[in-house]
Amino acid sequence: MNEEDKSKEWEKFRKKESAYLRRRRAKQKIEDFEIIIQIGKGGYGDVFLSRNKDTNEIVALKRMRKKALLAQNEIHHIFNERNVLSAANSPWLVKLLCSFQDSSHVYLAMEYVPGGDMRTLLSNSGVLHEKHARFYLAEMTCAIDALHELGFIHRDLKPENFLISSSGHLKLTDFGLAKGVLCPEFREKMLERAFSLVGSPDYMAPEMLTQTGYDKLVDYWSIGCIFYEFLTAFPPFGAPTIDEIWVNVYHWREVLERPHYTGEDAEFNMSDEAWDLITKLITEKEKRIDCIDAIKKHCWFKGFEWDFLQDQQKQAAPFIPDLSNETDATYFTGCVQDEKFSFLDNSKYKESL
Repeated sequence: MNEEDKSKEWEKFRKKESAYLRRRRAKQKIEDFEIIIQIGKGGYGDVFLSRNKDTNEIVALKRMRKKALLAQNEIHHIFNERNVLSAANSPWLVKLLCSFQDSSHVYLAMEYVPGGDMRTLLSNSGVLHEKHARFYLAEMTCAIDALHELGFIHRDLKPENFLISSSGHLKLTDFGLAKGVLCPEFREKMLERAFSLVGSPDYMAPEMLTQTGYDKLVDYWSIGCIFYEFLTAFPPFGAPTIDEIWVNVYHWREVLERPHYTGEDAEFNMSDEAWDLITKLITEKEKRIDCIDAIKKHCWFKGFEWDFLQDQQKQAAPFIPDLSNETDATYFTGCVQDEKFSFLDNSKYKESL
């Protein structure tokens, strides 16, 4: 290609790029998106797998009803979520592509993470092998650290909030309750939300029940509870009713126990190192692990290649979603087949030991 042709090609590219950037800067509207399928439903609205007609980009489009948000005084939660998503520039946090509104709805267009969430994976896999749990706990910790680096506390961590990418890696989402500092006027609303929208306080730290305030340590308690569930298939303070769960959390010292199995179930006993890490996460906040470096140095992670996590091409995930195309929503539409999770089927653990 001669210099004249190169110049023409560059000018063509420049004009095309300028037009693309102008479209990106233009105010978005719902007509700019093709709705493909509904992939989620909540108290204030719905989530749709959608395609941006201008860019052809696949997104998760969250649509929330203004009347419902105003009636429940939830506007500040939407601002929280938008603020966190806008600030996020990390592979561990779901990205916000754009936000807009019309007369009746508020919209958040986010990157689509197609592999479902950790709740779905746990429901299909049962107890995780410790080497698999190590991978997921490490990635959860990286996600929490990325959020804390932005100056936010999540305050509502649970398996449902960790999405699985097409390559099997985790991304943290649902930042409606995230806050940089605890505002007293939000505390009552926070607890009310725990009983209604969140559904269960299984992963909430005991200091969230008190009037003394709390900090980022509540997130480390939560991942301790999720870690416990990885290795047991049930949360540490589970009970038939929400009231009973709160009582268990309040009396956590008496309730928390290490399961012990015998006979053919003995293979599900957790290691001493795993239990030690759990008790350093689920403990008084004065003694609790409070940073990613402390987790990295724990003996349960001995030999784990943390640096590889920063380059997700180097660290293979234990489970890779079985996706047919970029708009595959199988893991969100309630039609997941058992074989979709065959990599983590308990019957295959013995083969990989």
